[in-house]
Amino acid sequence: MRIAAPACAGRKRPIPLPVALAYGALAVLLPVRARIAAAWALNFAFNGLSEASRVLAFLLGRALLRAAIFVTYYCVLGPAALVSRLSGADDLGTRPAGEGRSFFVPKEPEDDREERFLRQY
Repeated sequence: MRIAAPACAGRKRPIPLPVALAYGALAVLLPVRARIAAAWALNFAFNGLSEASRVLAFLLGRALLRAAIFVTYYCVLGPAALVSRLSGADDLGTRPAGEGRSFFVPKEPEDDREERFLRQY
């Protein structure tokens, strides 16, 4: 459960319940100067931990992304390409033509009527 921060606090995120309870306990138990110092220390610790967790999440995300790319390439695409090569598949039609042969493939037009040339689009 979270308690919303006051509008004057300038915070964009709500304050977690344990932090709010800690502030409340400090307000009751400590004198004014000690309350200010303790509130400053709690705020510093909370914001510092938030930044540290962001950095940790960034580094962990980069590592997991690289691991996912590695696994995808070497465990999925690599074996698929190897099986394709060993089976002799020529999906792109790039096998050498040999002597006297050409890569040209004749294609007959679909429609030679005059209306086709008048209606180009």
